[in-house]
Amino acid sequence: MISKALNHFYFKIIRKKLKQYPDPIINRKNIYIFPSKDGFQLGLFLITALIASTIYQINLGLIILVTLSVLFFLSILITYENLNHIQIKDYENIIDSNGKEPLKLVINNNSKQKKINLNIIDNKDVLKSDTFNLNTGANVITFNNPFLKRGCYDYPLLKIQTIFPFGITKAWNWFQLKERFYVYPSPIMYFKDLNHFLVETLKYKSDFSEDFDGIDQFQEGMSESKIAWKISNSKDQLYVKKFESKSDSKKIIIDYNQIPIQDHEKKLGIMVFLLKECLQQNKIFAIKIKDQSSDFGDNKKHFEHCLKLIAEAD
Repeated sequence: MISKALNHFYFKIIRKKLKQYPDPIINRKNIYIFPSKDGFQLGLFLITALIASTIYQINLGLIILVTLSVLFFLSILITYENLNHIQIKDYENIIDSNGKEPLKLVINNNSKQKKINLNIIDNKDVLKSDTFNLNTGANVITFNNPFLKRGCYDYPLLKIQTIFPFGITKAWNWFQLKERFYVYPSPIMYFKDLNHFLVETLKYKSDFSEDFDGIDQFQEGMSESKIAWKISNSKDQLYVKKFESKSDSKKIIIDYNQIPIQDHEKKLGIMVFLLKECLQQNKIFAIKIKDQSSDFGDNKKHFEHCLKLIAEAD
């Protein structure tokens, strides 16, 4: 009960501090520093040694005591500087729900010194990074992805910490990222490829099987059924109508309603597979999920926008 009350009071102070300094920039105003378990043990030893050396007037003990005290003080300074002048930047993560893609953060080391032996955890111990070092400038830090369900998530309250160099003092900072991250479903190969999808979804729709694409001069071997007689009569030459097959269309709509299965999550997974096919084949594409549609596009940014729509789909 007491520990819960203390923990609640502690995080109340942290959140108040975050309102004062909302940007994840670490400096002297928001660094916390405290002795570690080993630091407490060393402190207890120093106090005991001081008492014993004073009572028994042991000069060697006093020399050792002064040396250890200097090391303890240096440890506080070095640990503090190892966390100072760091900036955590928002990074838009759009990741697969298979758990193989890591979450990423970009951390800027704004000092000239390398930062050593840091790690990041969240307040519920769900997100946890490996120990890492920071070179001067931008650094990309990765986490294992524990979020295996499709959706859009807020980052939890995160803590960056270090016990460098001797492990006797610990410095840390809490920060809250404003950016959200997206988890989309793993791709499912229901269709062999993109063309298979286009053929299967359009072969029963004869009125949509071909698009008119202009006229061209008639040449030997062309189908006479496609001759444009009105234009041919007015120009004294034979012309034929050109049509573009839907399966070869330059613009492709991946429509949720055209995927012939009932399972909602599997449908979205199939859409992800088709999106990747479009991107690889440099197609111009858009998606439609029920009443929501995207614009057309052909680049990675548009592809990621479509993945975000799928991640957020009801």
